[in-house]
Amino acid sequence: MGDLADKLKQAIEKRTNSMENWTWMDKNGDSIRLIDMTNDELQHCYNHTLDMLYRKSNFKYGKLEVRKNIQKIHESCNSELLRRYLQYELAVDMFKTNKDLLDFIMKFKEANNVTNEDNITVMFSNLPKEFETLTIGDLIKACLDTCEPINRKLISNEFITSLGIWLTEDEKKDLTEYDENGKLRPWVEVMKERLFIDGGYFRVTPTGLNYSELRNLLNLESRSRVSSTPSDTLYLLRDKILLLLDNDLEYHIKKWEGLKEQIEKVAESRNLVLVNKYNDNKE
Repeated sequence: MGDLADKLKQAIEKRTNSMENWTWMDKNGDSIRLIDMTNDELQHCYNHTLDMLYRKSNFKYGKLEVRKNIQKIHESCNSELLRRYLQYELAVDMFKTNKDLLDFIMKFKEANNVTNEDNITVMFSNLPKEFETLTIGDLIKACLDTCEPINRKLISNEFITSLGIWLTEDEKKDLTEYDENGKLRPWVEVMKERLFIDGGYFRVTPTGLNYSELRNLLNLESRSRVSSTPSDTLYLLRDKILLLLDNDLEYHIKKWEGLKEQIEKVAESRNLVLVNKYNDNKE
């Protein structure tokens, strides 16, 4: 059985790695083998893979650029949550205001010869593990309210609704309504009406959002300041939404990187030098 499985695996790998089986799907949905393309067609497809990965535009970002933005927003949410943790949850008198916290940071930096790039654990020990990746500079940004805003364009309504719904018992009671004939209305219908959601389908799943979470996400402004965003929403973004977005991106990044690599290998077999308009700069 082991030999058969190994042979099957080898056969699959051979087919996958065979240049003859590498294809590109055109805008009409037709598959075209890369080896059958002209040099110009190869370059055109190569340009598209580069755009899908590295493009920087106010209207459309490449997948790797989107990932960078998601990571910045994750860092911003975490930085703001750290500021609130220090000021409100620890309840230390010397950290009552942003200025109090900033004054403490500046004095600590000067006395201990540390910089904004140093890890936050240099200043504070026994922090919740989620904060240990932040720097002193991240906390300063939170105190100055200069954190990267939440770009709502990265979190589409389609993505939010695809997460499904799972109401609390109190929310089910709140969404209880009856029609003019005294018949109980479906709570999903009531929920969509209250949130001004047109059409769409909601999965009912234990891993879904509750009504409050769904409402808060849908009501985020196009560029929401983290300082004005409720803590519950920041936790939701940091611990779930942004992680799911990044995981979804991983599939698309691997797809386009794989196509890019295949095109490069076909070009190499022809001694064709492809032009990379991004100069292989992934930063």
